[in-house]
Order: sequence, then structure tokens, then C-alpha cells
Amino acid sequence: MISLASNRSKSFGLLPLLTAAGIVGNGIRIRMRLRRLPVLEPSTEPVGPAHRFLTAAGVRLDDATRRAASAHAARRGLQVLDLIPDGLPAETILELLRRYNPATFRSDPFAPARSASHAILADADVLERAGIGQFEMLEPTELAGIALRLKQYAGTSTDAALVPGLSALPDHSNVQRAWIRAVTDQPASAAELLTTFAGPPLTFAALVFGCAMANPVCGALAVLAFGLQPLLTSAGSGSITADISVRGVIGRTWRRPKVWAGAVREQSAAARSELLEQIEERRPAYETELAAGTQRFFEARRETCPWCGAADLSVRLVTADLLQHKPGRFTLEECRSCRHVFQNPRLSLAGLEFYYRDFYDGLGGPVTEQGFSLTKGTYLDRARMALPFTTPKSWLDVGTGHGHFCTAAREVWPQTVFDGLDRADAIEEAERRHWIRRGYRGMFPGFADEMAGRYDVVSMFHYLEHTREPFIELDAAAAALTPGGHLLIELPNPESSFGRLLGRWWMPWLQPQHQHMIRPDNLIRALTDRGFTTVAVHRGEANQRGSDLTWGLVLAVNAITYDPKLPWLPQTRLRNSPMFRAAQLALLAAAFPVVLVAWIADSVCHQVVRHTGGGNAYRVLARKERGTGVA
Repeated sequence: MISLASNRSKSFGLLPLLTAAGIVGNGIRIRMRLRRLPVLEPSTEPVGPAHRFLTAAGVRLDDATRRAASAHAARRGLQVLDLIPDGLPAETILELLRRYNPATFRSDPFAPARSASHAILADADVLERAGIGQFEMLEPTELAGIALRLKQYAGTSTDAALVPGLSALPDHSNVQRAWIRAVTDQPASAAELLTTFAGPPLTFAALVFGCAMANPVCGALAVLAFGLQPLLTSAGSGSITADISVRGVIGRTWRRPKVWAGAVREQSAAARSELLEQIEERRPAYETELAAGTQRFFEARRETCPWCGAADLSVRLVTADLLQHKPGRFTLEECRSCRHVFQNPRLSLAGLEFYYRDFYDGLGGPVTEQGFSLTKGTYLDRARMALPFTTPKSWLDVGTGHGHFCTAAREVWPQTVFDGLDRADAIEEAERRHWIRRGYRGMFPGFADEMAGRYDVVSMFHYLEHTREPFIELDAAAAALTPGGHLLIELPNPESSFGRLLGRWWMPWLQPQHQHMIRPDNLIRALTDRGFTTVAVHRGEANQRGSDLTWGLVLAVNAITYDPKLPWLPQTRLRNSPMFRAAQLALLAAAFPVVLVAWIADSVCHQVVRHTGGGNAYRVLARKERGTGVA
């Protein structure tokens, strides 16, 4: 018994030691980032005619600082430059550099924009396209949001620099709140969210537990490391100072989690209030539409397969809208002859408008765009697939959304001109951001004549399964391509074993949006019929990490923890009661570690699938043969 207790004490004592090592390592990492920050140098050149300065209330930029900033931006080809006071406290610098990496920030168009929320230089053209009209007396939270927006309009020409002599705002709590707002508004990976929001409470718990319950000596070392982290980050860095008093070092242990908890609570309340306002604005329109019933959202059930015409059909899946929870039941049927899976009855045009609304735009727009911003590696894999086969001058991405693929693909194809097509107003935003050269808004077949023979590559990434008539879409692609041009398509794979294992909880079924789930052999046959030669097929390489177990669990949790105030849901006293919401939050907290385990399992499966084939998605690259026409 004594031996068991001793082993347990040693195990528990290891926790604060590991915590201390992590704190020191993170401090060194941030210190290296601080050393990479460029410092403005004096300049006698006048401020560039296109340069404008945005400043927070209480911040004054003298002429020397403006000239130095303008010269720095011109010399480095920057359109946006965040100006960081070198007098910021070490605590603020530490938080600023947790997610801002000077070595990679500029080259990554999707990197989260982090601002010191004091002053920003920006080109007039960028400000105009971003719709920024107020330049002075801004709140730090406003500057944080502006920095995020400007990064979208100057993705690889945005950076930051330290400004010698620029006075920092006295109220750093405002800067901290601005940073919290930026974190909640910006895309973040699971690891970033964990370190951002769970990091301080977990650190606090580890330190307290180590001191009080396990090994006081190891716990004391962890407390000391945590308290001295700002000093480790900033020592020898000019005027950046840290509170190294006994009170400052020890007090940081409980002060930092308290500051974080308060800032997160404040931001969450503000975001919730804004969301509820948008919900109530939309509620009357949804209530009016739903009063007429949902029958008009569906066409008559068809008796034959839309792919091969056979009449031998069976039900594959019946499910509901598991993401938005809009009313309706949706059926996927499978043709026993060609094994094509399709929605039957399919949505009418009115149904498509109803179920797509507030998903890619409106209420769901910010979350959807954040998701698209986290998959840069996938975008690069897609772009590289064409490398051995062509050097395109012009590329059309169909279903491009905001143009995330196009702006990422320039890293692979810097000389290629990218255009995009989409039904939503996101396509116009993509054009304003210069993520695409030209945006076409509408249905692809409607532009087929205008685009005839214009593009060397046409891509359709997770687009074809959303369409009503895939054959017509393929005809439009054939028409838009030059002879010898290439068509690149990525689709969910209905042959995935997880599709059968998870049933309605398999995310790629995505009802009611996905109209057709197309098998690879069926797609290749349809391309051959249209004069294409398939030159490459990616199966394991196209597998999307997290789309199986992780998203299956997310869908299951979302079935219970969805927002009961959504404007298309009936309002009841139970759903709006505090106890109902508290129970949802408790379930959400309990599910977090389970989802984390699912993510780890998915990551292992992802590596296996990439080397063995199969998976939840596939890509096909096909060449349009010269002298062939549209079938």
C-alpha cells in the first residue's frame, strides 16, 4: 500500500514538472518570435501617397514614425503593416505572439491576423475594398476586427513591426479584450483553440494540484516558471518590461486564468447578443415560409436512376438535417444496377434556396468560412495534382465560395490566373479580396457559351454532388476547357466503409445538400463519354482528416446541443429555459475529451488510408482530348 501511494505521488509530482517544462519551452518559442519581429528604421522619405494610418483613441503617430512606417512598407512590398509599440508590457507581447509567427505570417494568406490594436498602416485601395472608412479614435476592439479584415484583402502583403518610441496605451485590459475578440473571430485549429481557451485553466489546475496535492517542491518550480515566463520572453528586448516582483511572479498564477475567464465571458456574452439579434431579424421570414409547410421543398419521387435509367432502386439512408436542424426528412436511394446513390425525392428550387440559406452565408457564414480557412494543406494537394500534366495559364474553380482554393493555389501556380464561379454572394467578396480575378455568380451551365474554350483547367471540389444535373455540369466543363485542357474533380466517396459503419452520422452524406453521391468508376465512365481521358486518380491522397469519427461525434452531440433559438425552430418554454441550456453546456463539456480521442483515431486512420487507398473522398484528373466535342 505504501509503495502504491509512493508511486502515485511520483506520478502526480511529474505533472507540475511537465507543466514547468512546457511553460519554459513556450516562453523560449515566443522569445524567438519576438527576435524575428522587424524594427522600424528612421527615414527621410515622405509618406507614400497611397498610405493611410488607422489609430486607436489615445495613440498619436508623429511624422517621423509615419515616414518610417511608410518607407518600411514600401521597401518590403507591404499593403498592411501593424505597428507594435516597443513599450508594451511583456505580458501583452507574450499573448500577442502566441499565435502570431513572424516567420510564416506573411506567406500564409489564411494566417490569423493579430494586431497590437494601437495603429495600422494600410493602402487606400485595400481600405476601400474592405469598406473601412473611419481611421482615427478607434477602439482597440475595432482595430482588432479591422486587422482581421485587412488580412483578407492583403493576404500575403500584410505584416507587423516594432515601433521605437511609440507609447503604449495605459489601459492594457482594452488591448487584452481586443485580442480575445480577435481570437474568437479568427479561424483556429483544434490545437490552437485548446491552448487558447483551455491552456490557462489547465495550467492553473496543474499548478494548484502540484502544490497542494502532489509534490510541493515540483509544484513550486512550476509556479516559479509560470511567474517568470514574461521575463523569459522579454529579457534584453529594449523597453519591453516584465513585473519580476515577488507579488508579480506568484500572483500571475491565479491572475492570468482570472483575466482570461473574464475576457472570454465578456466576449461570449457580446457575441451571443449579436447572434440573437440576427436570429430575431430572420425569425418572421422563416415562420412565414414554414407556415405553408415543407411539401413544396420537394419534387415528386422518381422511379428510375438518374445516372443509368434503371428502375431497380433501394433505400440507402433516411435522415434529417443534422447540422442546421431545419425541418424535413431526406432519403438517399441506391441504384442496384450502377450503384449510384442519389436524393429521392430531390429538393425543388425553392427547397434548395430554403436549406442553403444561412449555411454558407448569413448566420452560418462566419463559421463556414473559418472551416474553409483551416484546410490550406488540402488546397495545395489539389493544386499539385495537376503539376505533372499541364502548366495552366487560366484556371476556373467552380463552386469556389470565397476563393480559398484559388488564393492558396497561387503558391503552386504563381503565374496562373484564377477565376471563380458560385451561386452565393461570397463570389463577389472573393473578387473584392483579389482572391480571384473574376467572379461569375450563377449556375455554371448558364455561362457555358460565354466561357467556351477559355480555360486550361476547370476544377470542381466538392461541387458536383450539390448539383441537380451532374451530366449537364460536366458538359459545361467540357465546353469551358481548351482542347487538351484538364478537368479536376474531387467528390465524397460513397464506397467508404465509414459511410456504412456510421450511417446517418457520416458527415459526407450531408443532407439535404448532397443530391448525388457519385462512385469513382461511374464518374470516369461519364468523363470518357464526353471525350476525356483520365490521367490520374487520387483515393487515399484525397482522404479528409476528421470527416469520419470526429464529425460523426460532432453531429451526434449537435443533435442535442444545437441552439434552441434558431429562427426556423418552434419556440417552447422548455427549450428556452436556463436548465435546458445548462444541460446542453454540460453535455458539450463532457463530449470534448471524447471528440478529442476521435480526432486522434481519425488522424491515425488518415495516415493508414493515405498509404493504402480508399477513404472518404477521391480526386480525378481528366484531359479533354483535342478534336472532341461535348457528348
